[in-house]
Amino acid sequence: YGRITASKAYEAAHCKVLDGSLTENILGASKLRDTEAMKRGRYLESQILKEVEKINKCGLQLNAAFPIMGASPDGE
Repeated sequence: YGRITASKAYEAAHCKVLDGSLTENILGASKLRDTEAMKRGRYLESQILKEVEKINKCGLQLNAAFPIMGASPDGE
């Protein structure tokens, strides 16, 4: 099943298209294009995480009551 991460919740809140592409992406029916912004984000992620104080490695955090909702605050 599709999992709604914090990133996807943000996308949904700011979605301006009605073509269903966000729903397809959440459900895994389509892959995202690897944009320059995504490449830059992956490139810079480890450097940015080093700058943030007291990052605890925690990986994907799920809401026990609603496991469809998740976020990875540490970038893992």
